[in-house]
Amino acid sequence: MVRLSPRLGGQDGPEDRLQDQMDHLGTKLEPSSENRLKRLTKAITWALEKKDVHQALDQIERAKTLVVLAIQNDHFKLALSMKEDIDHTKDELRDAIGDAASKHKDEELQKITNWISSLDFANKQLDFLGRREVGTGEWLISDPRFQTWIEGKERKLWCPGLPGAGKTTLAAMVINWLENEYRDDNTPVIYRYCNYKEANIRTPENMMRSLLKQLIKRKDALRGDVRNLYHDHLGKGPWMGLHDHMPPLWHAVFNCRKALAQLLPDSGADINDTTEETFLQRSRLLTLASLRGVLRVDTEMAEFLLVRGIDVSSTNSLGDTALHYAVGAGPLSEIPEEKLVPIVQMLLQYKANPLEKGAYGRNAVHEAARRDSEPVLEVLVEHLATERCSEDDNDAKRWAAAISLYFATLKGNEVQVKALLQDEADPNLLTWGHLDPHLEHVAILRQNATVLHLLLQGGALGNVADNHGRTPLLSETYMGFDAGVRLLLDFGDADHFGLTPPEIPDHWHKETPLPLAAERHNVSVVKVLLESPPRAVKPRDRNGRRMRFGNAWQFLIY
Repeated sequence: MVRLSPRLGGQDGPEDRLQDQMDHLGTKLEPSSENRLKRLTKAITWALEKKDVHQALDQIERAKTLVVLAIQNDHFKLALSMKEDIDHTKDELRDAIGDAASKHKDEELQKITNWISSLDFANKQLDFLGRREVGTGEWLISDPRFQTWIEGKERKLWCPGLPGAGKTTLAAMVINWLENEYRDDNTPVIYRYCNYKEANIRTPENMMRSLLKQLIKRKDALRGDVRNLYHDHLGKGPWMGLHDHMPPLWHAVFNCRKALAQLLPDSGADINDTTEETFLQRSRLLTLASLRGVLRVDTEMAEFLLVRGIDVSSTNSLGDTALHYAVGAGPLSEIPEEKLVPIVQMLLQYKANPLEKGAYGRNAVHEAARRDSEPVLEVLVEHLATERCSEDDNDAKRWAAAISLYFATLKGNEVQVKALLQDEADPNLLTWGHLDPHLEHVAILRQNATVLHLLLQGGALGNVADNHGRTPLLSETYMGFDAGVRLLLDFGDADHFGLTPPEIPDHWHKETPLPLAAERHNVSVVKVLLESPPRAVKPRDRNGRRMRFGNAWQFLIY
């Protein structure tokens, strides 16, 4: 018998018991050596008693059960051993794949960081540290001014001195101290060295690339946008300009979420005169790009930047500030208003001016009104009522009154509209272009003839188009607001507000009121237009064809 388990063949084990039982049965059943008569008797009679049979079967069954259990135990051990072998193989395979992926990642990181910038300040740092004598400059670490800088109470650690005085050595020592101090905190320390002899190489663009390169290498994290930028420019040469650096640089900074040290040994004189103005202009651009980028994703981090002196009045090339972007000029306008209001409040807290003109002469109030954002307008009107936003104190009051007039018109509050207009609120102040809200259009949308009448009496311009290219008269015609049509025609005749004559078409569809009313089957509006003075009856349809009175009536009849 093949032993499947050592215990099967042990003393008094299943094998021994089974063998004893088989021997016992063999003894009972083997031919007898006695005389012939007894042998004949045994052959005729059954040699085993019933009790012996039951005992033998029980012994065999127990032995069989033990054998089955032993076989199962051996199978379990075999399966366990196979599992261990498979797990070991999987671990080896996983390690091999991880090593290959890590190698690929390292190679990719090296390629991309080399493409980002050829400047390598790390080697210079090691070189400067290697030249430093032991104990040199240690007094600086214990200096109270250094501690003030470390605590964040000062933004710069300024170490002026003559050439050769050892400023670079001190800078290298401070960088080394910071790297050791914050290594466990996983806070990257980035730095740059300026050298007047390399002014043509160390341009603002190259400096920015170097900072991005350091951030990526310190964090050992290659962001998708940086990788995409690399593949987009693969084979096309270097980046085109500083604008390309802003998003990846900002995201790299944002991922750190820590204060970053950018040491400036010596002075700005290391940047030559030809690049100084460009550097300052683009620094302002970086400030705005960083601020508006962080506003989109993290208000807390935005406040962190604002506390440390990010200039909220800095503008982009069109003249828009961060507040312009927040209230509606840029991508920030896509965020929910419940997140937008705290951002606007924070910017106002840090002295953002809602009356500062941006692109196309619009200020933040224009942008908020154009976006039709009531919560933001409420924040702005409260700010204008309590803060001085202009050298002329009346300027803020005028804008606050204009916003209040907008709300009153929006809600159809005739009493408040009348009171504000009597208090000389300007109904045209929020109007700048065809995308801005015009109060008369708001009244028309609400089909409130009383409010429209008050606005026209108060000097609201009736010849401005909305964002569909329609003048108030065309908007009323489109909506079938016959009372408003009659009101505008009466004001156009009686007063001289420059109201658009009915024969002037809209900007987009080239429609005039009469063909539009006929096309929309607005009988009451057609009647009002036909009853207007002769000068109003020069209508053309959208194809430029002149329409006669009879044709208009015929159109309505059929």
